[in-house]
Amino acid sequence: MQKQGWDCPESVELSKWAKLFGRKGNLVWEGSSKPSKELLQSIAAIRHTAVHRLRTNSAGLERFLADAENLAGVLGDNTFTQAISQLRLDTQATLTELIRNKQFIQLQLEKAQEEIARQRAELNQKEQEILVRMASEDRKYRDMAGERLERALGLMGDLRVASIGQGAVLESIDDIEDDPLSDDDSDFDHAEQFEDCSEA
Repeated sequence: MQKQGWDCPESVELSKWAKLFGRKGNLVWEGSSKPSKELLQSIAAIRHTAVHRLRTNSAGLERFLADAENLAGVLGDNTFTQAISQLRLDTQATLTELIRNKQFIQLQLEKAQEEIARQRAELNQKEQEILVRMASEDRKYRDMAGERLERALGLMGDLRVASIGQGAVLESIDDIEDDPLSDDDSDFDHAEQFEDCSEA
């Protein structure tokens, strides 16, 4: 501390202490379940996460608590060791319940998605059935309309034939009416000739 110009241990950041002790390759801590260098790096990471309020996942949180408990045990602080141990157990229980609830929610979501998929399939099938029925009815109505048009065209054709036939009949009648007049004229001529012959 004197060499570094430090007044007290508290005046030095925890990360600096971790680096300083980490350089001591032969440093051995009794009661530690981790190598000293690895434990110090974890403690520095805890400090960095806490100061900068970084987000961490459940696995990282459990690892931090286990390493903090390990460090407190190495330092011989039984009070903090027990407190951190209890906090770690409570955290584990909370995370276990959280994971269980998340799995339950995920299961509900999957069931809901399956039900939605089933209903969607039913709706798609109903839609296809309606489309097929509408297409069939459309064809039926088109056929009916076509038949009506054909009948209308047939009636028009019949009327045309009837009109042509009526015109032919009228022409025949005119011919008949014209012929007697010509016959009468001929008879009249013969009568005149006959009278002339008598007078002679």
